[in-house]
Amino acid sequence: MGAKRLLPDNRTLQTWVERGYSHDEITRLVYEETGNQVSRGAIAAALSRAGLTEVRPRYEVEVPWKVKAKHQQATAVRMLRNLGRVRAGGTLSVDEQKKFDSWVIRMEDDNLVVAYDPESEPGFFYVTADQPGDYPDGTPIRPGFTKFPA
Repeated sequence: MGAKRLLPDNRTLQTWVERGYSHDEITRLVYEETGNQVSRGAIAAALSRAGLTEVRPRYEVEVPWKVKAKHQQATAVRMLRNLGRVRAGGTLSVDEQKKFDSWVIRMEDDNLVVAYDPESEPGFFYVTADQPGDYPDGTPIRPGFTKFPA
């Protein structure tokens, strides 16, 4: 006899994806409907196996760091991804465009770049653009920066 199935069938997963549920929301739905505690990674793997994932663009010029999950929604990295979208010809929602435009003006007016320290709690920091290598390809980042000195 095979192992107990912990995840719903592909049709159910497809329905949830079509409804726009995130991996975290699907994890919660699985628990609510089956009582099975599954990881976000298990959901991601099941969706991938079922062909239900879309390849998301990677903005490697704008976000050259391997960003930890706990920092993925920080304003700085969201704005850098928006910069990548805009550069690729994509559009932003009206609200997101306003936030992005304000962010770009602040970065330029205050001569700032984004630095990333994966070991810190906030992860992303704004620092003065005063180092060689700041603003590579016109991107407001300090790409070589990965750790603040102790």
